[in-house]
Amino acid sequence: MNSKHYRIKLKGEFNFSMIDEVFEVIKLPFISINSVNKYQLEGEENLFFLRIELQCKADKRIKYIEESLLRIGNNYASDISMEEVTKKNMAIFVSKDNHCLREILWRWSDGELSCNIPLVISDYDIHKELVESYGIPFLKLRLTKTNEENDSIASSILMENNIDFIVLARYMQVLSPRFVHKFDKKIINIHHSLLPAFIGANTYRRAFERGVKVIGATAHYVTEKLDEGPILAQQAIHLTDGLTLSDYKQYGKSIESDTLLQAIKWHIEDKIFIYRNKALVLK
Repeated sequence: MNSKHYRIKLKGEFNFSMIDEVFEVIKLPFISINSVNKYQLEGEENLFFLRIELQCKADKRIKYIEESLLRIGNNYASDISMEEVTKKNMAIFVSKDNHCLREILWRWSDGELSCNIPLVISDYDIHKELVESYGIPFLKLRLTKTNEENDSIASSILMENNIDFIVLARYMQVLSPRFVHKFDKKIINIHHSLLPAFIGANTYRRAFERGVKVIGATAHYVTEKLDEGPILAQQAIHLTDGLTLSDYKQYGKSIESDTLLQAIKWHIEDKIFIYRNKALVLK
């Protein structure tokens, strides 16, 4: 009999009895545990995070396991979920700069990103040929904070394509609160870490003119408050003297792409837990 792959995620106040009960439920002859990742946030909150990957060879017992985990979660006021591992559907939004888009498409085509890409949306048509060369549908559509009509169009298309999450691969439009709310904790954004000193246009030129020694990038979930969502991944590199403006830009593009890809992988693999406005990654 073929086995199926499942993930269990738990977030709640630390309790030995609760943890014992969870493992007792899955301690069955037809279940193989692949990995266990856990983290305890000690102190006043005393939160506990648990992620389990397992293989199950008995479909008929899955409902029993899910109901048992739900009961444990209710008894201990904790969030527990169990889901079959399938490929998520990722939509990409992009504006003019295509370095993140290119890297995502290449890594995806090489099998590094275990997801589907049913759709790419852009407010420019300059990426159409690139996107369609990978066999991915391309749509030109500008979403803004105030364009309710395009909001509705995009939402309908995303639902038709069963989109699980959205990646803003240097998408330079501000999304409306209504749109963000529909995809809460399902929109990943990337930006350079030169804010707030170099906010606005020509960021890398101004950083170059000031002789900035460190540049970086931050990937985060999108919330209604601009660039204030839970941080998923950050990277930084030190720059040596004597670099050109072109070098600054190239380093910036590279670190933006790498940081965004890391956040995408963690999201795809369900390694991210949110508490308050923070993201914890169980690696």
